Amino acid sequence: MLIQSELPNLRTKKSEYIMIKILTLTFLLSIGLFGGTHKTVKTIYDIYNELKTATKDIEFKNIIIKFDTSDVQKMKSNINIDYNVRFNNCSFTGHRQIIGINFNKGLYINSSKIGSLTFDSCRINKFHSENSKYTWFIIRNCVISLQGYNWSDYQEAFKSLPNDSVTFIFYNCQFNIGDRFSFYGSYEDINYFQFVECHFFSSTSSTPILSFKKNIWRIDHCIFDCDVSINDKVEIFTKNIFNRKIMINKPTDNMFITWKQLLHGYCVRNLHEDEINNYTLDTLTDEDDYLALINGYNTFYQYFIKRGDLESASGCYLKMKDAQNHRLVYLYRSNPNLQNYLNLKLTDFLGYFCDYGTNPIKAMLYALKVMLFFSLIFFIFPNQDDNIQIRRMIRKIHYYISYLTSNQKLIDPVLEKRNRINEELYKLKDIIAKDSKDIPSILRYTGLGLINIIRSYDKILILVMSKIEFSSECWHDLPRKKKIRAAIIINYLLIWQLLTGLIIRSLNAIAQSINFFITLGAGGLELKGINKYVAVVEGVIGWFLMCVFAVSLLNQFLRM
Repeated sequence: MLIQSELPNLRTKKSEYIMIKILTLTFLLSIGLFGGTHKTVKTIYDIYNELKTATKDIEFKNIIIKFDTSDVQKMKSNINIDYNVRFNNCSFTGHRQIIGINFNKGLYINSSKIGSLTFDSCRINKFHSENSKYTWFIIRNCVISLQGYNWSDYQEAFKSLPNDSVTFIFYNCQFNIGDRFSFYGSYEDINYFQFVECHFFSSTSSTPILSFKKNIWRIDHCIFDCDVSINDKVEIFTKNIFNRKIMINKPTDNMFITWKQLLHGYCVRNLHEDEINNYTLDTLTDEDDYLALINGYNTFYQYFIKRGDLESASGCYLKMKDAQNHRLVYLYRSNPNLQNYLNLKLTDFLGYFCDYGTNPIKAMLYALKVMLFFSLIFFIFPNQDDNIQIRRMIRKIHYYISYLTSNQKLIDPVLEKRNRINEELYKLKDIIAKDSKDIPSILRYTGLGLINIIRSYDKILILVMSKIEFSSECWHDLPRKKKIRAAIIINYLLIWQLLTGLIIRSLNAIAQSINFFITLGAGGLELKGINKYVAVVEGVIGWFLMCVFAVSLLNQFLRM
């Protein structure tokens, strides 16, 4: 139990303890336990208004910038800032998004806690960030000028990053790279850089160069109006458009490129210094340069084969064979002998007709063209009689003249021909009737059936010809209307004979051409005149083309 005299001492000690706590708290606040110094809270809209009214370089230091959705929506109109803007020792909170601000001079974010930050519809001419903490850094719908940077500026722009991993994403941005620019640096704390639907160009140089080095870069749906140099870690997808050449250390599995994307130029470093698809004959004079060139093509060819992109592999293979063909041209010019000449012409033949064995359809199409060409020759010089031969046309015209100048009927020549056939039928009928018991029933019924069919045909023919018959009088005795009717009918008959003759001759010519193409010789047909020599020529060409088609088709099966 306390003595009455000790109570004042206890009260005094308690007051001193409380005082010490207050002084300690005040001291801690004064030395900046929460960030070094006390930070003022400002909204992004406050920053926006200060930037609008500023007239010189401005610095925001030791503040907490609060991003609110309602404040972000107020920032609708773009503002141009023609001075440097610096954020030092700042903290960004909330929906961290900067919209519609054009930093025409420079933007510096140093020693700040950022987290995720998004720039939307902005222009950034220069950016520098040091000792700042990021998780996501997103720039979209922005115009970014990289002019004036040298090869190490970008490395300095994000130096001394903390241990937290960060991802940089550029979406639908315009990059003006100037003469040359390199995304260069060894950032162990950066997951990767991603460029989606971006456009890289230069407004000042006709030969701009853009490089991606060391870090992992993902490039998708981008347009490059500049030369591009990429490292082994770059992830390239097939939707990119390269309007200038690409320089690659070596194509790797993380690169998804097609041959069409390389048509504007490319080279494989350490294999050949120049772009290997823009070679000249001078390039092929030196054997070492030629082998380096072929090695470069083969590098891409094996890459496409490994990926299963046969179309791109075929395109690359064609360019490699073209280079080899140009090498044969050089060899023939250097040493014009028969062997070099035949090697050159055989390579030309294979390249022209089947793309060096990669396109069997092309060989088949050329085979069809060859057959049609020779069909035209056989059409002009027919090997068989038809209705449009001059002798037959003359006889037909003579027949119509005789018909119009006499009492002859159209059916008379037909009946005369049919009567000769009917005489044979009557003889056959008499033999069947006489020897019906001495011959097999199958022959008797077949013969009688044939006789009945031919008689039915004669009746139909006579009926049709009687309908066509337009006059039984001479031409000079016909009235005007009958003359017009007779002239129209005769014209139709001549046209019909001409059309049927053309069709029959065309079919005969095509059949002969196919026969001569697939067989080395006439194939049992009796040839006359120039057709003897034409058939030999077509047979030799057909033999070559069929071999080319077969080898090309087999090559496609082997590559599957």
